[in-house]
Parts: sequence; structure tokens; C-alpha cells
Amino acid sequence: MDGAYGSSLGGSFVGLLIQRKVIHIDHGFIGSSDLDQGNPLVARIMTGIVGRWIADAAKSQKKRQKLKDMLVKNFGMDMDSETDAFMDQFAGSMVSLHPKTVSREFYSDYVTPLENDIHVDGTTVHIIYALKMGPKYEKRYRKHFRNPDIIPFDMQHEAWIFQSEWTQPILDAIADRMDSQDH
Repeated sequence: MDGAYGSSLGGSFVGLLIQRKVIHIDHGFIGSSDLDQGNPLVARIMTGIVGRWIADAAKSQKKRQKLKDMLVKNFGMDMDSETDAFMDQFAGSMVSLHPKTVSREFYSDYVTPLENDIHVDGTTVHIIYALKMGPKYEKRYRKHFRNPDIIPFDMQHEAWIFQSEWTQPILDAIADRMDSQDH
């Protein structure tokens, strides 16, 4: 059994990999990706703002804290010590990157196009669905993929990466599906 996992922008890339029907995988896992498909002009404006904000956050601890607070709010995270430590590292890594690098990633994440009703015989698309992202994302997953295996977890966007309580349940769900011939 072969599989690919992608979270956030990586989930869009897994979707593109399946959509292109060039490389066969048995299982495609999309980890609470938002699968945004916005207007390129709006995306350029937003990425310019975000890029400048991140560059500015590198200048002082106070501005870095504001960036961290904004990320926590936008991801809809519940703050605990694990999340706080992760977000410190995440914000620190973001401000260490060149603003154009961050802008390009943000832009790509916002405009990566996926077809609707993607289906490849022999490939199952599994969605790690963070329920706290909201029901519009489940609708989006069902729009882009024919009969996806939606795996709901009552967590925030990508919480399994930074909150240890979710790590093992997510890894178990992935392992169960990789081992199963029925999905």
C-alpha cells in the first residue's frame, strides 16, 4: 500500500497529485487543509500584507508576540502550554524566513486550484477533518473529492501537530486506513 499525507498547503498538493492521475497511490491523506481557491489579485494583496507583517515581526519581541496572537486567533486555537510553545517556535521560524518566501507559500496556499469530483480508481482520499474549522470545510472536501473518507476529530486546524493529545489518535487513524483493504 502506498500513501501520501499533506497538511495545509501539502493537502492541496496531495489533491493535485491524485487529480493529475500520473502517479498512483492507494491512499491520499489530507490533513485539515482549507483548500482555499481565491482570486489571484486578492491573494497578491493579502500576501503583500502578510509578508510585510511577518518582516515587521522580526524587528521586536512585542511585534513577534502580536504575530503569534494573530496566528492563534486565525487558527482558532485553544491556548495551553503546548500550543504556546509550538506557536513560539512557529512564529520564530516564520520571522527567520525571507518575506518573499512566506508570501509565495501563502499565495500558493490561497490559489492552488483543485477540480471538483476528483476520483481515481484504486485511490481513496481520506480527510482528517478538524471539526472546529466548521462545516463549510466538509462541504468543500465533498465538492472536490468523490466519496472521500471523512475522519472527524473534535480539534482545531492541524492541532495534532502541536497538541500531543491528538498525535496518537491521528496516527492511529492513518495506520488503520493504510492497513485496511476496505477503504
